[in-house]
Amino acid sequence: MATLPETIKYVKGKFILIATVTAKEGKADELQKHLAAVREVANSSQEPGTLTYRTARGFGEESNKFVVVEEYENPAVLAHHASSAQYLALKESGVAAEISIALFDEFQ
Repeated sequence: MATLPETIKYVKGKFILIATVTAKEGKADELQKHLAAVREVANSSQEPGTLTYRTARGFGEESNKFVVVEEYENPAVLAHHASSAQYLALKESGVAAEISIALFDEFQ
């Protein structure tokens, strides 16, 4: 999976992560299944510091593109998330062709 941006070093508390993932040719449905499994765990009591984990898939010719919107209490919670069996299965599946990750600080 993609490496976290260097800006993670500035994150001290709550933050939002936006991941954009493009599936390898013919692997979009498999990627969706993996993301759904990760989402189920992320939104459960197994990851109490994961505040939001939402997944979306593109339409038509862009149906191989996915966006994941994640919100965490702190970077340690993200590290815990990345150690789940479902996340590791996604990582090892090799179904993603391209991944980009950006970190954000929500403002009011």
